[in-house]
Amino acid sequence: IGPPVYTKVTHLIVHHSAGTNVSNNWAGVVAAIFDFHVNTNKWSDVGYNWLIDPNGVIYEGRGGGDNVRGAHMCGYNNNSMAACLLGNFEVAQPTDAMVASLTKLFSWKACKENITPEGSSAIVSHTGFMKHISGHQDGCSPNYTQCPGQNLYVKLPELRTSTNQYINETCSTISSTDHITLHSTIQITPNPAEEIINLETDDDNTDIEQINIFDISV
Repeated sequence: IGPPVYTKVTHLIVHHSAGTNVSNNWAGVVAAIFDFHVNTNKWSDVGYNWLIDPNGVIYEGRGGGDNVRGAHMCGYNNNSMAACLLGNFEVAQPTDAMVASLTKLFSWKACKENITPEGSSAIVSHTGFMKHISGHQDGCSPNYTQCPGQNLYVKLPELRTSTNQYINETCSTISSTDHITLHSTIQITPNPAEEIINLETDDDNTDIEQINIFDISV
């Protein structure tokens, strides 16, 4: 097992686990996927970057942090980030909660990487153009897989639109030229925020004594 490999993410890939749609322990289902991928398939870690259960809880899959390359799309893993919704969506419908979490997750990543949710482009690891939000089956040869299941796959156009709308409503930055009034509330989006946040005031005599950051997903 080697160290994590990283990639420039340009495409966001939707999967389903094709497993159970009912569980009292979704964290256990994630653990079982880890066991299968690592101990049966002999992969270095979970193939998916993220997993989402029917309650909308998001689990980190492959370790190594942001932009780690997974093992999830027919060998075409460069330039992609994978989110797997837990369930079999050939026979069931994805819940509103998990689709909402998927929208927020993809909005965060698209905003961070300047990915246009409703666009398409060439991807180094796949022949030809592919939509920036695609299903597993889109990156494979025809009829190789039905993943992410027909009931989820038909929702991808709506997912692209809702992700784009969410970005338009929330994706913004605070620049050093913005005037920040002390004792006011500053909203940082997308959430979770990453990397370095710089706060500056235009008053040399003012010291920032405390910064509180709240995770809106909690």
